[in-house]
Amino acid sequence: MLSPFAKLLVEDETLNRVQDRVKASLDELVRVPLLDGRLVEVRLTFGVLTPVEHGLDRPWTGYIVVARDQNAVIFNQAPAGDSDRFLYLQSFADINATLWVF
Repeated sequence: MLSPFAKLLVEDETLNRVQDRVKASLDELVRVPLLDGRLVEVRLTFGVLTPVEHGLDRPWTGYIVVARDQNAVIFNQAPAGDSDRFLYLQSFADINATLWVF
């Protein structure tokens, strides 16, 4: 999980105002689920449901295929009870892929 912005305790009012504005902007970004993810490399075999450890320490929300070495569809099984650790993927070809899991 992304950490929220932590203000420094200072006596300078100008710096406090700047920190307030920075905090407001960064706290909005921290709440965007897409940004709180990890890049994961996978090897999928045609027709085999493959558990992929995503490392988020929370249930995954989605994924984006960033790169792949074959023109093949990658699809997932509905989240299971261990979705805080694994994403189950399958493809219609043997494929190496890089995913952004969030």
